[in-house]
Amino acid sequence: MAIYNLIEISGKVLQPTFSIYLIQIEKESDFWFYIGMTGDNHYQSARSAFHRLAGHFELRESSKQNQAWKYLIDKIKVDVKELDKYNIKMYHFFRNTFHFS
Repeated sequence: MAIYNLIEISGKVLQPTFSIYLIQIEKESDFWFYIGMTGDNHYQSARSAFHRLAGHFELRESSKQNQAWKYLIDKIKVDVKELDKYNIKMYHFFRNTFHFS
């Protein structure tokens, strides 16, 4: 029997839109949350929610977008060898105020 993980996403999270998102990180009975947004009113474009989620968990130390990962390492003291014990969920909310130019 093959062991695999399934990642299923809605095509909406691939669209570059201004949106708000909540990332829920859990390990056993512990939960942590990160709230963020894609873009802001000062920029003409925004990244997709999926792109932001991937960026938040970039493992390179030189990354400037992996705030959620750095929090887990610095504050929660996550051991990279234990990543298989974590579950990550993303809740994504579109903001209707964003318009492409």
